[in-house]
Amino acid sequence: SIRNRGGEAGILMKRAEVAERRGDLEAALLDYETAARIYEDGGARPLHARALREWGTALRKAGRQEEAEPILRRALALLEELQLDREAAEVRTVLSLGSTTLNLDERPRYGAPPGRSARLDQS
Repeated sequence: SIRNRGGEAGILMKRAEVAERRGDLEAALLDYETAARIYEDGGARPLHARALREWGTALRKAGRQEEAEPILRRALALLEELQLDREAAEVRTVLSLGSTTLNLDERPRYGAPPGRSARLDQS
């Protein structure tokens, strides 16, 4: 553990992203959860909301929709309160998809900029 809790949470978020991309969802979930708690304890509300969003999204990828929903709803409430409208809209979309996952990491097929096309995957 480092003395800079915000820095530690940032490192955990990056480590979680890497674990998630490797397919190690359990490691990612632990790091996202820990980062979310650190951000919450430190009062870093925008970062807390984003950590909740990533944690909830990873839970959905792991097939744990029932656990994901309250976390995503907390993220949505914070994002709306902070008037981070674009990010709130993304969480609303994820919540509305049910068991369908939205994969924003795929390369576009028809010339849209990388990271901007969405592909729907049925779970």
